[in-house]
Amino acid sequence: MLNNETFPQTTQLNIEIDDDTKSESSIEYDYTNPLSVSLSTNHIHVSIATIYLQDEQWHQLELFIKHFSLYVSLSNNLNVTSSTTHLLVDDSSHPFQCNFSKKIFQAVARHIFIVSIRWIEECLLQNEIIDETPYKIHGDETMKTMHLTCYTSINTLFSSSILFAIDCTSFQRVLTRNDLIELVILSNAKLFDPEQQKSIEIQSKLLLVLVDPRVDRYQLEIKYKQWYKNVKFLTPGFLLKSIIYQKQQPFEDFEL
Repeated sequence: MLNNETFPQTTQLNIEIDDDTKSESSIEYDYTNPLSVSLSTNHIHVSIATIYLQDEQWHQLELFIKHFSLYVSLSNNLNVTSSTTHLLVDDSSHPFQCNFSKKIFQAVARHIFIVSIRWIEECLLQNEIIDETPYKIHGDETMKTMHLTCYTSINTLFSSSILFAIDCTSFQRVLTRNDLIELVILSNAKLFDPEQQKSIEIQSKLLLVLVDPRVDRYQLEIKYKQWYKNVKFLTPGFLLKSIIYQKQQPFEDFEL
């Protein structure tokens, strides 16, 4: 759950867990020659990144990759990249729910499919790459009525009058400064360029400075004094929650 003003201080983002101690009963598949596999015209190629998978689920994924080898591959180092089309999530404990993590934020920002492991199970059972829509992850327990992302919907989250400055080295030891910069860019937002700070046009913008929640606000005000009232100091939770909900969040919920 992404809380409002309490999120940055008290709630740790869920770091990816390599906990493969759980197991599930195996599923029997009807293995056929991959050449006879049906493929939806919606899929040119499927590139999969993963998160939170258990031992048996890794086995299922391996079968999926081998069975549909003409159409499916693993994303580079299992990371979410520009070529990734699907992020595969273990939701066996809480169907269609997941904990938020770096890969989840990246996947939502890139507008790729975030889907349950049950999608590949059903693909194997039906011997075709089926529509993943019924298997989309909703989010955490507070997001049961919505999906995290829509592949065909790319919204402009932030007004063109907004600039972002990332003035922190990391957030909750999970997202680095470069990660946050990437998320800003993926959101089609603009980054502050210190070389242009004296420009009249630039100074007419609203500068949102993402900072560590524990930073001294007085020092920040000195550092950005040329912006006067056109600056707001926010925790990175503002950016993250805006991405998750695909809607700009209220400044006051994350302001220092």
